[in-house]
Amino acid sequence: MRVVRLLLLFVSVSGILLVVTAAFGEGRPWIDKPPEHWTLQDAEAILWKSPWVGYKEFRFFNSRGLARDGRICARIQSARPIRLALALAFQAQPEPNVVNLKTPDAESVQEMAEQIHLQGEFVISIIAFPPSFHRRLDKQPFEQLQKETFLTVGSLKLPLQRYVPPKDTTFGEAWFRFARPEITSNTDRVQFTTRLRVPGKMKVSIDFDPAKLQFEGQVDY
Repeated sequence: MRVVRLLLLFVSVSGILLVVTAAFGEGRPWIDKPPEHWTLQDAEAILWKSPWVGYKEFRFFNSRGLARDGRICARIQSARPIRLALALAFQAQPEPNVVNLKTPDAESVQEMAEQIHLQGEFVISIIAFPPSFHRRLDKQPFEQLQKETFLTVGSLKLPLQRYVPPKDTTFGEAWFRFARPEITSNTDRVQFTTRLRVPGKMKVSIDFDPAKLQFEGQVDY
């Protein structure tokens, strides 16, 4: 149920696997607007195409032997812009069969964003497409993930501290939790690496550009 809700919450265009990063305008609301002026479309742009988001695309074969495209989306969940956008998107969604065009007030969004915040941690969230692969994230063995999952910041290589499967998170993503490193605009590398069994045993390596993780005048992560 959470997987379905997660996908319905953010997938607002058809063909999301192919055009998700180009589905929204060229604006950069995390730079161009204060959070209290963000719209639902701004939140979607931040969640899918901002510097705090990275992708890995892959091809797999279904049970009938047909080739299909898949995608892994990774976000720096602990970053304030991502938390604010999640809170806004979540609160703006109407209940089934209810029309709701009102944007939540800034205070309630801020409050929910703080509830998402995990003090003193660096958190990567993962969403896998198609949904059948995302469901497999509930069954990732932690002992194996701990051996194969790292956050590389400059020359520092941080091990995975905790894995939270989608069934245990608020929005239905998988959470990879690390000790919080020191990142500045001069840090030469921020890379998340793991191996996921969705399908088989697939290496996922996603880089984030520290110089672009700017929000309200500072590096935010």
